[in-house]
Amino acid sequence: MLQRIGRYEILERVASGGQGTVYRARDTVLDRIVAVKVINQPVADDPAYLEALQREARLAARLSHPNIATVYDFQVEGDIAYIVMEFVPDGVDDKGRPSGYPYDAHPHHGFLPRPVIVQ
Repeated sequence: MLQRIGRYEILERVASGGQGTVYRARDTVLDRIVAVKVINQPVADDPAYLEALQREARLAARLSHPNIATVYDFQVEGDIAYIVMEFVPDGVDDKGRPSGYPYDAHPHHGFLPRPVIVQ
């Protein structure tokens, strides 16, 4: 299992699906628990895919809604791209949202909603 990516210490795998694998992790700089979504597809060979991921992360980071996990970071290290977002533990969070997983990774329903790639 992945143990660290960038400044994020991987604690456990939460879910995986077609686009990536989501881990519960600790941000070693800000000392907070986050969700790290590691994209399955290598990005070095596909600049258009990388650009689409970056655009999606920028757009998602601008969203502010009680039912959407906050996007904190997007990074590329070598051939690996990952998105860092708010981690919502089991139960109901302080915003009244149910579930125990980042809102794009649900343990029974896969990735919800599927990311939209803006062309």
